[in-house]
Amino acid sequence: MVYPIVRFPARGRSRAGLDRSRGLQILAHARLDAAKNLDHVLRGFALYRPRAAGAQLHVVGIGDQAPKLRRLARRLGLGQSIQFHGFLPVSELEHVYSACDVFALTPLDEPFGMVFPEAAARGLLLVGPNHAGPNEILDGGRLGWTCDPFAPESLAETFERVAACSDAEIDARRNKTDESCRSRFSEAAIGPQLERIVLGQRARSLVNA
Repeated sequence: MVYPIVRFPARGRSRAGLDRSRGLQILAHARLDAAKNLDHVLRGFALYRPRAAGAQLHVVGIGDQAPKLRRLARRLGLGQSIQFHGFLPVSELEHVYSACDVFALTPLDEPFGMVFPEAAARGLLLVGPNHAGPNEILDGGRLGWTCDPFAPESLAETFERVAACSDAEIDARRNKTDESCRSRFSEAAIGPQLERIVLGQRARSLVNA
């Protein structure tokens, strides 16, 4: 299998631990469509929030599910604990990424999931579904946390496990995830694989000519 090439940002100032003076700052960045399963993230966060004062969910993206998600947030009583940012220019998007601790997205059918390695490169901890491309990126949960995308209580428990980690565990997970993603999905890693495929196809074409 040849993965898509991820354009990783240069390594900047590294994060350290979690800010324990606040609850988890959680980011969901995706197209707001049904396949991204963002209602599951909202429901899971609603179950987690009463156990974590100050926790916030930041939703970035646009799509046809936006009105439905806003209505769901009101029904769940999320109030000021959720922010719908809509589309953000790069500078504002980077600010939101910098302010968040966790990237959480549990799509129903995602063959890869470019946003996961991109978030890891920015120092966010990763929470994804226990299947398909994101599960492979997260190495079955060894590089982040995976949960049942049909069970909001599973996601709420996952947020609790993240928050319960020591700062040393958090830093080790951040570094391991970033290094693994860069080693598997960077241009330096994927380029030679593509080159071998192209050269192999050319060689077969010459043989069959």
